[in-house]
Amino acid sequence: MSAVETSSTAASLAEKFLRQGEPLLAHDVVSEAETLGMLGRTYKDLASDARSGPDRKRLLARAGEIYTQAYESSGGYWSGINAATINLLLGETERAQELARKVRAQCLKEVEDPNGDSYWELAALGEAALILRDWKEAEKWYERAAKEGESRFGDLHSSRRNARLILRHWQQDLAKIDKYLHVPPVVVFAGHMIDRPDRSPPRFPPELESTVAKVIRDKVDMLKPGFGFSSAACGSDILFLETMLDAGAEVSVVLPYEKEQFVRDSVDFLPNSNWRARFERVLERATQCVIASTQRLEIGGVSYEFANELLLGLAAIHARRLETSLIPLAVWDGASGDGPGGTASVVGNWRGLGHEPEIVDLAKRLEGHALSCPESGADGAAPSKASESNAFASRIVAILFADAVGFSKLTEDEVPRFVQDFLGAIAQLFGKFRAGVIARNT
Repeated sequence: MSAVETSSTAASLAEKFLRQGEPLLAHDVVSEAETLGMLGRTYKDLASDARSGPDRKRLLARAGEIYTQAYESSGGYWSGINAATINLLLGETERAQELARKVRAQCLKEVEDPNGDSYWELAALGEAALILRDWKEAEKWYERAAKEGESRFGDLHSSRRNARLILRHWQQDLAKIDKYLHVPPVVVFAGHMIDRPDRSPPRFPPELESTVAKVIRDKVDMLKPGFGFSSAACGSDILFLETMLDAGAEVSVVLPYEKEQFVRDSVDFLPNSNWRARFERVLERATQCVIASTQRLEIGGVSYEFANELLLGLAAIHARRLETSLIPLAVWDGASGDGPGGTASVVGNWRGLGHEPEIVDLAKRLEGHALSCPESGADGAAPSKASESNAFASRIVAILFADAVGFSKLTEDEVPRFVQDFLGAIAQLFGKFRAGVIARNT
């Protein structure tokens, strides 16, 4: 099921719930307004994904009706400003500007005597000014909102999204507001770990740590990311995470398997080093730490390959949700490596998907050292057994298990319709992706 179909189903269920609900008591009005607001947002999202103009207009109209209903029942400025924006997009300019003036009067009272956080009131004032075509006034309010909501990138993105809709409607330059509601890019990272004591010739010897750390800092200063996604092996990973945290960015960590095993394999193997303590510090400060699997797979670099794919997926979803750019960054010596999971493999996968990564060229920092050396099976681990034998090769696949709720209660007359309409739809989906389906069963 597509995201559009999922949202449409959610909207239908929410409307059914509202129609069947008991009459609301006075203290339930706020709850009703919140439910209506979420329903209105769902229809607005559906409209943005609509493939045809008539569908978009129909869905926008339903969103406008719901936001207006919420505003009339609760008087909340948030519902009001959304109703105003939707009406503007539908060409109901007079109605939109009437609502915008009402919301403006409400929010001016709030910001004149603020009681705590006033970000949303300031943002609503900016949005109202855009609807009323008062560009200077809009910039003033959005500048104040940006200061109030500093580093609240989800909120800034939400405000920027509506502002862009209005500016496009008026055929105005988006940069008018984007400079205030800027959302920084997301960086997904991969890189070589510090050499093991027995590695020869060297690739990332410990004495190069400060040099590589400086180059990573220079890259981060140039890119100015707000979010970083990385594993946490000693060497490049931890240097990147420390740099991002020092810059005030959010970091998310993905470990390929259970933490203590990962520490033994990829963090705490150098005598008298402080990598373990630094690893613990970055994990304590990380926004999230995801364990990709409960076990390390011994065959090939598949554990690391899967973790790297998960990193890219999480980073891409975050960038898409915030409508900002995704930048891959790697510390790489330029060598080909010897299989999935290593930095060379990651860079190759990125490029295969159309990304052009920023590269910290480790080879340039290895003057005086031999450059060509075998890469470990995956930068975080010793060479794998699969590299010594071609007996078995591992790969990453997706497995989908699903059940049809209530199937056992179907009557004999209903089973043919179930097969035709439900299993038939799944069969069509399989047909669309036939080349990638290894096996199917029911």
